[in-house]
Amino acid sequence: MPTIPSHGLVVRALRRTDGAALRALYARNLAHLAAFLPAPPEEPGGDRWLRAELAQRAAGTRYPYVVVDRGAIVGTIALYDVSQGDARQADISFWIDADARGRGLATAAVTRLRHIAGVAIGLHRLVGATQLTNGAAQRVLEKNRFVLIGRAREYRYIAGRWHDHLLFERLLRNEPPPEPAAPSA
Repeated sequence: MPTIPSHGLVVRALRRTDGAALRALYARNLAHLAAFLPAPPEEPGGDRWLRAELAQRAAGTRYPYVVVDRGAIVGTIALYDVSQGDARQADISFWIDADARGRGLATAAVTRLRHIAGVAIGLHRLVGATQLTNGAAQRVLEKNRFVLIGRAREYRYIAGRWHDHLLFERLLRNEPPPEPAAPSA
């Protein structure tokens, strides 16, 4: 899969060597992430977790990426539940380090992943689901021209209970490429 740089931000495929950086990043953000993400079966960045992510990528059912800003991993973004059949769609998930939020990195990362999904993988639709209270993720999707399609009751089991989610979609017809990288100073 291609690596797409822009203004210092890179979205690139997850590598086996990303484990230590992801474990540290996840540990720093655990308190924030616990409210929005289902508990992973193993700590992100752990050996079993990495093997599972890479095996799913090889099978074409999940495409895990890291978000890199100024040379450091600051988050993850993924296409999951990928359907290559007649639907040609995937769900999208993303999160950014709490210390890096508010700089447009998630919005830029979703833009890059849209391009990868539409051009490199050949998908037709992306679906994003956010908890009702996750206004930041909703704004990221809206800035990427995802359209609200409805509310799913008791959609995901997170932090010991079922949560309703808002569902958004983006059709990838004629997906434009992301803006070019800024010239280096």
